[in-house]
Amino acid sequence: MNFVYELAGDNSMIPQGENEKYEIYAGPSGRILHAHQTLDANTVASMRREKITSLHINSYDIKGDIDLCFLNLMPELQAFSIFSEKPVDWMPIQSLKNLKKLTIRARGPKPQPLDFTRFKQLHTLRVTWHPEWESMLACKSLRGLTIENSKKIKEFDLRGLPQLKELCLTECLHLRRTICSPKQSIESLGIASCRSFQSVEPFEAIRDLRYCVLGGNSCFEIESLGKCAGLKRLSMNGIGKIRSLTFLSNCSKLERLAMHFSTQIEDGDLTVLLKLPKLKAVSFKRYKNYTHTLEELKSAIQT
Repeated sequence: MNFVYELAGDNSMIPQGENEKYEIYAGPSGRILHAHQTLDANTVASMRREKITSLHINSYDIKGDIDLCFLNLMPELQAFSIFSEKPVDWMPIQSLKNLKKLTIRARGPKPQPLDFTRFKQLHTLRVTWHPEWESMLACKSLRGLTIENSKKIKEFDLRGLPQLKELCLTECLHLRRTICSPKQSIESLGIASCRSFQSVEPFEAIRDLRYCVLGGNSCFEIESLGKCAGLKRLSMNGIGKIRSLTFLSNCSKLERLAMHFSTQIEDGDLTVLLKLPKLKAVSFKRYKNYTHTLEELKSAIQT
């Protein structure tokens, strides 16, 4: 999702070189090395000479076991991402004291505990949920957090993340709510395939919400978004029936709205959208009871 400017990532990558061991790409955040095998000392030394501070590893690209011990030779690494379904010794990640961005998508066996509070500069974390990694909820430097694939957890306590600005929850099947502090100010919220998720509590934690993406979950308290006066972008895809869009009448800064797949407005009244002064773009799946077609709305908001 990454709407907040500080956390935004551009996926456009320009190839800069490759061999049988790795590929190097250039992106807006610098140069990143995609490893095809466990890195040896010579490759690590080459990365350091060329000042490459971002590394990506995918277990599908690597034959045999994944050994992360080479990370002990890379204290300057600032961004590290790894996707793995294989057993991995995760402990060498703890040696990366300068990490700012970390992605660990691990769907293999039960991992060893990691102490995320040791990453004093970490501001963006995307991780597969494991109880052994619960310390992520106490990493005070985090500004962006994505949690994926929690199967049993019913609530996350996020009060230990005072700087949190962006929250994304994906495939957290039994999650019902997140507990926040009223002093927190989440600006970007994404909830995808969390079929039981209902709310962020207390509401004050999302009072400054600017960007919201909802997908595949029908329990979320949609009407509460009407209290988010600064909301700029809203996507509601695959969330079933919504009684009315009248809750948007207070969202005078809304610029973009998307409603697709199973999302349906029961009363069919779309006239509230014509009263939103900042609305620039709208898209939705058409239903017979809707008061306006997509073309009519687009024409109206562009004049």
